[in-house]
Amino acid sequence: MDVRVAVSHYRRGDSIWASFTLSFVIISVVIIEIVSVNWYLEDEKGHKKKILKKHGLEIKKWHYLVCHVFLCGSLLRSCQIFKTVRLIRQIKNRTSDDKDDKERYRLYIAQLQDVSTLGVLEAFMEEAPQVALQIYILLRRGGVDLGSFEDLIVVLSIPKSLALFALHLLIYARYLKDGDEESPQMSWCSFGSLLYFVWRLFMLTSRILALALFASHFTRFVFVVAGIRLILSYALLWRQKCEYFEGAPIKQELFRCAIAYVHMFCFFPLEGKNTRKWGYPYYILTLIENSTIVLLWNFVARYNLKFRITMLTAEWTTFAIGIASLVLFYRCFHPSFYLPTERSARQVHNVAENGSMHQSSLTCNVSHV
Repeated sequence: MDVRVAVSHYRRGDSIWASFTLSFVIISVVIIEIVSVNWYLEDEKGHKKKILKKHGLEIKKWHYLVCHVFLCGSLLRSCQIFKTVRLIRQIKNRTSDDKDDKERYRLYIAQLQDVSTLGVLEAFMEEAPQVALQIYILLRRGGVDLGSFEDLIVVLSIPKSLALFALHLLIYARYLKDGDEESPQMSWCSFGSLLYFVWRLFMLTSRILALALFASHFTRFVFVVAGIRLILSYALLWRQKCEYFEGAPIKQELFRCAIAYVHMFCFFPLEGKNTRKWGYPYYILTLIENSTIVLLWNFVARYNLKFRITMLTAEWTTFAIGIASLVLFYRCFHPSFYLPTERSARQVHNVAENGSMHQSSLTCNVSHV
């Protein structure tokens, strides 16, 4: 659909917007394929290769290299998951303690985590930037002709990208819990999952709307705002302990920079526990920044009063809904509240007292067995 949006811009004579739209798609796909094939190469060196070979799921090197060259890595991973599921369905005794059966389940979870992590990369490299770009384009044009099919395609791409962004993060959180026996599971059909989705959806909407409104009038200065935000985000992350790439300080710093970019759109702590102390300053900073730039836009923009009031209302309403969903999720509908065990009681207490706002930080590769 993003490619179709690029075609719509091109047909309207906006070749520059078409190029930017298509660039986000291409860059995102290429980087995801590079990361995916790199994971396959790492699997060749680890214990996972033995497990895949043992169960007849091994993929030849030339096969996955060719698939990724033709940008079909996601399809290859989906086919591999399908084969693993077929093997799992052959297990008659669901309570089996057989070592091979356990390996199949662990392999299945690892494959799902791989796909969900690649989905998170897509969310931050394509979906979020696309939303910002398309809203900015519509604001620069000064209006939308809903009777035009080309304009309608552009308008529909915005909620599509927002929904996919929130969905990718929900899937990631869901499968991340599956890989931890001590972690309470997250049901797809639950108020908890719905609130998690709404939290991510409306917080991103609020953030993107503020940046797009500011950029529609202060085009170049939006990069200054983004640069200041990156510095502040890095300063916030600098005090957090990074448990990834131990013994490789350069990689750790690059990883912090990547998470600082993530903080441009949503909250992702490096530490997976007691993150309330990091969440409070993040959301306070976001509220102050969003309010400042939209109020500045309101005072200098040449739009009519009704439109400006609508945009200000939408900005603060979406932020309020996002915060309300976040609080409800962790105070009332967190998965820990539905496990009547001593371990669950401890987890509920930790969630309530520590205010952990995410189960784990974003990982580079959480899948290897």
